[in-house]
Amino acid sequence: MSIAINKQVHSSVNQREALTDIAEELVLRMPALAPESTMTVVKALHDLLSGNDEISRARRLAMQRYLAETTERQDSNSQLTEAMLTVEAAAELMRSNKPYVAMLIDQKLLTGALVTEAGQRCVPESSVRAWIADRDAKASQADYRAAAAEAGMYDIPEEVYIESNFHRRS
Repeated sequence: MSIAINKQVHSSVNQREALTDIAEELVLRMPALAPESTMTVVKALHDLLSGNDEISRARRLAMQRYLAETTERQDSNSQLTEAMLTVEAAAELMRSNKPYVAMLIDQKLLTGALVTEAGQRCVPESSVRAWIADRDAKASQADYRAAAAEAGMYDIPEEVYIESNFHRRS
């Protein structure tokens, strides 16, 4: 019997905490209410939602439907908004390898990428496509001769190269 009483007390405390959290948020969102009115809102919510009369049952049912519909709508919106790719799928799309994509994610070079607690990485498809477009734009504008000169490839005079090449043939 004491176990049943303890469960009821524990359940009642959890319900009160949930109602208090909701009431505090409501009070914050309603400028006309003073912060001291939180406990009044908690009591009103508790009385409305825990009653056994027809109005309380109807309000509980309406609240459940509202929460279920809101959750479903948000889940479907988030799935429609952005497709998340695994590292493998992103690497395939980028024509790259998985370690390179993982490095891009770890260095936050792919925006919106996530790393789960288990260490799995995923990245929004739009971010991968933006990276590809940026890479392609840079490649089309690249001046390879200037890059080679900057890297020191043209530091050797042409005469030295020609002479060394001549001696190799002999």
